Amino acid sequence: MSSVYYKPMKKNQYVAIGIVALALIAGAYLLITRETGIVEITVPLAETTVFIDNKRKVTTSTDNEVVTLSISAREHSVLVATMTICRGSKRSKLEKRQVRRFGPFWC
Repeated sequence: MSSVYYKPMKKNQYVAIGIVALALIAGAYLLITRETGIVEITVPLAETTVFIDNKRKVTTSTDNEVVTLSISAREHSVLVATMTICRGSKRSKLEKRQVRRFGPFWC
């Protein structure tokens, strides 16, 4: 019968495993408790596109649709536009866990 010999782990290997475990736990915590706020925008016309910080987020499909977006807590620019006209734009600072509501607005 052959016996298998396992080398005992060295102290630095335990430290490395501990650091990796702590990094995974910290990353999971940051993902779960991410600081965000909610923006609600009432869009009066169908086929209107909502842009947050010049990035397209959603295009509405019905009139008077309420668009709800969860975004990071900081200052953002909001643009609401159709293919032919600019409907309106605003800059607003969003705080942590805040809900910011925009009614219909025009350029």
